[in-house]
Amino acid sequence: MTEEVDVVTREFVIRKHIRRKYRCTCGCLESADMPKRLVPGGRYSNELAVEIATMKYVDQLPLERIVKIFKRDGLVIDSQTLWDQVHALANILKPTWQRLRDEILKSSVIGMDQSPWKVLGHDKTWQMWTLATTKLCWFDICETKGTVDGVRVLSSFNGTVIGDAATTHDALAKALPITLAHCWAHVLRAAEQIEVAHPIQAAKILGFIRKLYDVDDEAGDDDDNRRALRDTKSRALIKEFYAWRL
Repeated sequence: MTEEVDVVTREFVIRKHIRRKYRCTCGCLESADMPKRLVPGGRYSNELAVEIATMKYVDQLPLERIVKIFKRDGLVIDSQTLWDQVHALANILKPTWQRLRDEILKSSVIGMDQSPWKVLGHDKTWQMWTLATTKLCWFDICETKGTVDGVRVLSSFNGTVIGDAATTHDALAKALPITLAHCWAHVLRAAEQIEVAHPIQAAKILGFIRKLYDVDDEAGDDDDNRRALRDTKSRALIKEFYAWRL
């Protein structure tokens, strides 16, 4: 037996739903319900909406590019219609989105970050807030990366927040019962930036960070093992690092 990898081309089909009509003795006419659709009365299936959302948010394809791909596969559709499908799907999934944040906030340690985000119709750049654990990730688009939006995003969280050394995070730590833990990735980037001017010091810092990363690699996907290793090996490395720094 010889195997061969082949491709099955995407195919768009039109399904016709034939619904029976029922008439009672009083003359009232009823017909069977149509399958529920994300856009009531629309002509596109829920499965197509999921396909569009997957291509846009998982494969990172712009809607206009999806329009071209679908046209090549036999479906003529515009980007506004694609957006309508995605928007309707997002409304259905909103409770899941909210539940994701609730589950993340149950953790004792979470990662937090903000990234600039352009919003149509607004000159000022908004911020995409991210909360994450080792298994879950949640995003929200807010007007600012300030304390008001931060308090809303973090809600009643009272654990450890891992992030960069932003001054807005310091303000959050005063407004909420959280403990800030700065991310070593930012220290790593700073060390890489001084490699040319201070190669010996940069190499020493990068070496410490490499050892810290190795400890996490040793833990694998076992959170309990990672916690134990960080409390022993990582803690010892950090003490060594601070002793060298002083």
